[in-house]
Amino acid sequence: MTGAMAEWLNCHAVRPRTNVMNMADAHFEVFKEASGQFRFRLRAPNGETIASSEAYTTKEACMDGIKSVQKNAPKAKIKDMTA
Repeated sequence: MTGAMAEWLNCHAVRPRTNVMNMADAHFEVFKEASGQFRFRLRAPNGETIASSEAYTTKEACMDGIKSVQKNAPKAKIKDMTA
């Protein structure tokens, strides 16, 4: 994971919700911007955007970003930057 991605994840931590949805139905969307860069969104089962990524220059790098979130998010701690 790049330093920028780690920093982004720390600053955009997803807070736990009381009405937990079945995250097995959540999905990642990969898309290409008009600028030619790639991004991904993590969508909840209800279609709500849970998280969105930084811009990547290649689709492969974008896919690596998704893999990093999948690997690191289950064990990620919440770092409250407002305190």
